[in-house]
Amino acid sequence: RDHWQAVKWILQYLRGTMGIVLCYSGSDTTLCGYVDSDMVGDVDNRRSMI
Repeated sequence: RDHWQAVKWILQYLRGTMGIVLCYSGSDTTLCGYVDSDMVGDVDNRRSMI
């Protein structure tokens, strides 16, 4: 049962982070993706505005 709870938590986490992407293209170490975790910025739908 504990394992099933962990699997469900992981699946919920993955579902919530599907729009988060970091790109890595080999030798260039420039960050081309980011996450803004400030969910207070947009009070209507709790999405941050960038």
